Amino acid sequence: MPSSDEEVEVLSREDARRIAESIIGQGDPLAHLDIAPSLLSTQHIEAYVQATGLIGPFFKGGHPPRLKKASYECRMGTKAYIFREGDPELMPFRDGRLLVPPNSIVFVESDLDFRLPDFIALRFNLHIRHVHRGLLLGTGPLVDPGFWGKLCIPLHNLTSEPYQIPVEDGLIWVEFTKTTSSGSEPEGADPSNKGFWNIEEFILKASYNRFDKTYTPIRSSIPLVVLEANNRSSSALAIAKHSETTANSARTTVNRLRNFGALALVALIVGCWSLVTSQNQLVRGYIDGALGWVKSTGDEVKSLRSDTEQFRDRFNDLNVKVDDLGRLTGRIDALERQIIEMNSKIDELDTLLRQKDSSSAPPP
Repeated sequence: MPSSDEEVEVLSREDARRIAESIIGQGDPLAHLDIAPSLLSTQHIEAYVQATGLIGPFFKGGHPPRLKKASYECRMGTKAYIFREGDPELMPFRDGRLLVPPNSIVFVESDLDFRLPDFIALRFNLHIRHVHRGLLLGTGPLVDPGFWGKLCIPLHNLTSEPYQIPVEDGLIWVEFTKTTSSGSEPEGADPSNKGFWNIEEFILKASYNRFDKTYTPIRSSIPLVVLEANNRSSSALAIAKHSETTANSARTTVNRLRNFGALALVALIVGCWSLVTSQNQLVRGYIDGALGWVKSTGDEVKSLRSDTEQFRDRFNDLNVKVDDLGRLTGRIDALERQIIEMNSKIDELDTLLRQKDSSSAPPP
């Protein structure tokens, strides 16, 4: 006799099919036992398996055993699918293991056939060890009475690493509930997925969009989020590098124009602003205004003062932006010192404007 640690098949897949087909439309074959409508315990699971063929094949023994106090262990079958671009792709099993890619959804078939009579419903949940390792399964999906087929088990790998599942490992725990209806013709519609022995058919049915009559790949959104985050990080790095280049260019401009007069100083300030904010058109307008100041009359000087005040406000906004840029990159401290010097030059320019206004005479 086999030992208690050895798993033994007590009902074959074919025998379970034959029993299930023989009792169609006959009601509960164990009605004489008065099993209450409730969650089935160990002995009642085994009794209904033998009487209705609701699981095939059915095993007993083993270490640890498949049969627990109120549930039965189900493992992976031989097929698993994943969506990449279009239709679901069949995944290979290597060395008796299934590799679930990181941040993905993989659909796995059960190793058991289920033929639920019209008075028994089924629920299943993922093995807790898989949950603790980052795998996820929708909690407690209900399979209605009357379902015949293989379970389609969607596995979500929420981790950033591939996850390996040996085929001999338990995948889900299945529990059975006897309903209050045990007659030969219970009311209610049959399950819409009854008779799906190939889970690819079930997956295609689930991915079908009846509004535009197309198939939508069922994929995890995590890789798209990660890709977007990477793209944003790359963009931020490019901006930081561009800002550093801009700051270096501004320093070069300051050195070249340091010895010029007041008009060169205005051009320097406007040029620095242009380099930091890329507002070339606005800068060109201020340069033209500054050049016009040289040839203007007293009224044009007053207009230039108003432009200069606007320029100061704009430049203050530039200071705020430069401060923000400095906190992000830490690389433009030297540019901030140049801006302080520029503010001093602007004050000198403002003094010159007031002197010019008081004399009411155009500059030489």
